[in-house]
Amino acid sequence: MRHHPRHAGLNKRGCLTCRNLAVRTEDGTRLLLDQGAEPLLRELMGKSAEMHDLAKAALRDMHRDVSLAQPWKGMPGESYMLEQGDANGENRFSQYLDTPEARAAMEAAGFDTSQMV
Repeated sequence: MRHHPRHAGLNKRGCLTCRNLAVRTEDGTRLLLDQGAEPLLRELMGKSAEMHDLAKAALRDMHRDVSLAQPWKGMPGESYMLEQGDANGENRFSQYLDTPEARAAMEAAGFDTSQMV
């Protein structure tokens, strides 16, 4: 990883290898840290979104300090309420079941619609 920083495939597999070594061997984390894996993984976090996730997972499994929180990306006042309809209102699902489209979909899914009223 140190010798080929631009080779994405190699670095991806390197992150996965670091993660496996840290989790599956008793002294894997200590050996990886002794070889300087932490700075390499932190550098890879800035390369791409996929690399960020893989390097972060490796650092997490090596018990290093990483932020797992997802930052808020919206703006104040940008909340929306989806229309749910009236809970005591009319049930339109049964009306939908009577449509030719619904019957065709149920037949395609293997349901026997001959008994439907």
